[in-house]
Amino acid sequence: MGARNKWMLVMFSLVFSGCSVLPQANADNTVQPSVSHIMSFNVNHEIQAEVTLEETRIMVQTNSFQPVQVSSVNLPLLRKWNRIYFKISDYDWDGMNDLAILQSVGRVGTQRCYAIHRYNPVTGMFRQKKSFDRCGI
Repeated sequence: MGARNKWMLVMFSLVFSGCSVLPQANADNTVQPSVSHIMSFNVNHEIQAEVTLEETRIMVQTNSFQPVQVSSVNLPLLRKWNRIYFKISDYDWDGMNDLAILQSVGRVGTQRCYAIHRYNPVTGMFRQKKSFDRCGI
C-alpha cells in the first residue's frame, strides 16, 4: 500500500471513529512525493534546466523558477526506450535548447515521434506546441 493510500486510510479512520482532532504533522506523518532526477541541461549559456520525475509527472525547473509539469510519463515507452526517451536540441533554431519527449514508436522501432517543448524566455517555462511535434529526430 502506498504512502498516499495509508494517509487516506488514517484520515477515513479518524472521520468514522468520531475523532475531531487531527494528529499533529511530524516527519513520520508527512508524505513526501517521490522525486527522481532525470537530467540537467543548458537551455543557453545563462539558463540551466533540470528535468525530474514526480510520480508520473515530468517536471522541468529553470534557474530559480518553480518546477512546472510539461508532460506525463509513458512508462512502457520509458522502460523500453529509456536512452532516447528525452532529447535535447535547438529544434526551433532560436539559439535555445528545447526538450523533446518520446510519444510513440512505429511498429519496427524506426519511426519515433516526439513532443517538442520549446523554451519561452518571457515566462521561463517550457511549453509544447502540437504543430511543432516531430517524428524521425
